[in-house]
Amino acid sequence: MGVVDFGYYIVVPVHNGASLLHDLIRSLTDLSAPSAQIILVDDGSRDESWEVISHSSGVQGIKLDKNRGQQSAILAALTTCRDKTVITMDDDLSHPLQTIPFLLRAIGEGADLAYALPPRRPGAPLRRLTSRIHQIHMSIITGAPFSVRVGSYRALSPDLVNRILAETLSFPYISAQALSLHPAPSVVMVESPPFSPGNHGRFSFSTLLKLEYKLAAAYRPWNWIPRGVNAGEIAGSWIAEVSG
Repeated sequence: MGVVDFGYYIVVPVHNGASLLHDLIRSLTDLSAPSAQIILVDDGSRDESWEVISHSSGVQGIKLDKNRGQQSAILAALTTCRDKTVITMDDDLSHPLQTIPFLLRAIGEGADLAYALPPRRPGAPLRRLTSRIHQIHMSIITGAPFSVRVGSYRALSPDLVNRILAETLSFPYISAQALSLHPAPSVVMVESPPFSPGNHGRFSFSTLLKLEYKLAAAYRPWNWIPRGVNAGEIAGSWIAEVSG
């Protein structure tokens, strides 16, 4: 199956990923040209990531003012993606690119948010356990069904992107920002081939607890967040340089 023939964005946050960037860019451009605009976000890398991104043809580069984390890097990129479907994915070549057409089809058929669902999450048993804990907690704080398995490989509709950017920003976390919206977005799970182990998601149990605490504080249903500057304005201020 070929890629759905309408314009879309592929957003990839990059942190110290210079060694894989040439392969990533080649894979993405071979798959998606000319339909997709590829946006690589350098999240405060200490290696040559920005040099590779800024000198690569066929991609747009965004450099953040400092290392802000994967979620913030994606949010900053969304400020430039207001009119088309957005695919987000990791920079370590762990996500099978052949799933992209099916994610696009799900959005084209009316979903607001589509997650790629592998038959099994990669990693050791402890890693899969922490992932399961995170999934359950996300459902509790956002009200999403337990069948929704959040992840970084997903597609967002143009309307959902606009809604996320219009909300007041408390703690940047794309899935929580999307799933806690009212009315809730329509979400589908798209079957995908297995993910490769990759380099992401290998965090300790203590790191998981810190993340879950921050998510609960920001997104629990009874929380009241004062009105203020919206997510789009804040995230846009993190962009230090643009190339391409």
